[in-house]
Amino acid sequence: MGRLAELLGGARLETTAIARAAQGARAARAHLTSAARTPSLPAPDQARLWEGTGDHARLRTEYRRRTPMFATIADFAAHGRAPRDQRWRARDGRLDRSAARQAVLTAAALHGMSYTDIANHHPTAGGSWKGLARAYARSG
Repeated sequence: MGRLAELLGGARLETTAIARAAQGARAARAHLTSAARTPSLPAPDQARLWEGTGDHARLRTEYRRRTPMFATIADFAAHGRAPRDQRWRARDGRLDRSAARQAVLTAAALHGMSYTDIANHHPTAGGSWKGLARAYARSG
């Protein structure tokens, strides 16, 4: 769970639907004996998590973060700068651009942005997320 929180940019997962699902799974497992089979958990009700459709779908208001996007994530999105801590680092010490890109996109979704909103942050659409655009350009 700690690694997931790191990948989400330090998001407080206990306030998200993901954490509630994980807590439910842990509670279900706690009631099982070692000889019992693992129960199958129902799939999340997508209609309850999202509003809108297609490129305009976004996380429902009650599940969104209400605080600003973390500065390290916003800085990577805008400028492509890696944080000074070891976040988003590959084993060889280089910046793992994939992890950084995922952190930006996850934070955007947690803040209620749709695909259209994210696309509008792209420099070709007049947006300011030049760092994220460069990170994708490098990967083809």
